[in-house]
Amino acid sequence: MTSPFVQDELIQLKIVGVDGSEWIISGAGAGLQGAGLGESPEGFWETPVTTLWTQGAYQQSATFTGEKVDMMTGVWTIHLVPVPGQTWQQTFSKWKRAWSTAKQTTIEGTTQDGGVRKLKVQLIENLKFTPKNDPAFNSYGFVVMQFRPTWPFWIEDDVVDVFQANNDSRVTLSSPLVLQGSPNQSFNTVYRGTVVTSNPTDWPMHHKWIIDNPSGGSVIARAQIPDFSWETDPEEDDYEYRARAIWIPSLAVGEELTIDTYPDNETWRSNINPMFVGRSAGVEFEFEVPPGTDPIDIPITCTAPGMTVMVRQTRNWTSLIGV
Repeated sequence: MTSPFVQDELIQLKIVGVDGSEWIISGAGAGLQGAGLGESPEGFWETPVTTLWTQGAYQQSATFTGEKVDMMTGVWTIHLVPVPGQTWQQTFSKWKRAWSTAKQTTIEGTTQDGGVRKLKVQLIENLKFTPKNDPAFNSYGFVVMQFRPTWPFWIEDDVVDVFQANNDSRVTLSSPLVLQGSPNQSFNTVYRGTVVTSNPTDWPMHHKWIIDNPSGGSVIARAQIPDFSWETDPEEDDYEYRARAIWIPSLAVGEELTIDTYPDNETWRSNINPMFVGRSAGVEFEFEVPPGTDPIDIPITCTAPGMTVMVRQTRNWTSLIGV
């Protein structure tokens, strides 16, 4: 079947509905399920960012005070037609069932240079259907839709890397490592290695760490993970923190600790201790990985064999297109 909506090298937009249905509405394969994207879709291509400024009553200039991410509102027209084995009304009904005001539908955008990026959205209001004629007359109709994501970034799949403490990474220290605590803890051997981090996107990235002390592991299991500044200008305040690293509190046998460094999220979450944050001594993670950071090894230290440290790296883009 020849699709009326497809041309070579277009951006492919695929909808994965709340009901699991899949619809290609633009690009290769568009319209084969009975839905195609209309002209002038807007509002969802770029993450909406505005800057904040102040100006005194007699100030002859303006002062930049920051930026903020605004709500994203997408608007598009979708053309609906019958396809073999499916009437126009069936197409209309199935398309409606793919969307919800309370649950999220996924828009998958694929480009030749950028690969696959996803935006999860939900309807702001019901579909607007205002036909000029009875749609049964020519088996055609269109709907106008407004939708919004809770997270207004186009995302790629997370990238992960893992360090495991084993004999190959064991290091015998020339003098004991003493960590402050109640009581202090002393270690003659540690396990050192690296994980690879990068951020090819155009938006800052915050690490998520998953640290595990397995069943049968040591009763004293600690790990040091980096939280250093990426500042390269010695004149900037954060330059002095380019070697900053944080020792996490000791994990119990069988404990898995998730550390989410995104400021709006809960930082410390343990699988067995809901009050783990009380052991963190108020320590928070300060630094994000800048946009356009090439792959680089960052150091990990563990105090017990069998421990694993995973870094999970989100990929948030401010646009469907571009690299």
